[in-house]
Amino acid sequence: MVLYAEDKLTEEHLIPNLDLDAMVDLSELSMDTVMELEQLSPFGHCNPGPVLGCCDTTVLNCREVGKNGGHLKMRVSREQVVLDGIGFNLASYSEMLAASDTVDMPSYRP
Repeated sequence: MVLYAEDKLTEEHLIPNLDLDAMVDLSELSMDTVMELEQLSPFGHCNPGPVLGCCDTTVLNCREVGKNGGHLKMRVSREQVVLDGIGFNLASYSEMLAASDTVDMPSYRP
């Protein structure tokens, strides 16, 4: 007997997705932007923080940081804009990223 899921699901159904609130360019991310987004707070279960995406971002460097090395510190660039960022609890991705990799990445401030 074939299970219903095996019959109906394709590989495409199994690809995780991430719902973004907006796509932005690195040049649009500034302290003014952070202050504007802060006006949407307080963030929590019923009011999640915004999730923004940036495409074609070049990784300049990344490293594990934090008490147990559990976080990922990155420096990224796109079209002469360079920004630092941190991915909390994302250190496991450091092995997948290398300097000069071009990545699409989500960005949010919970």
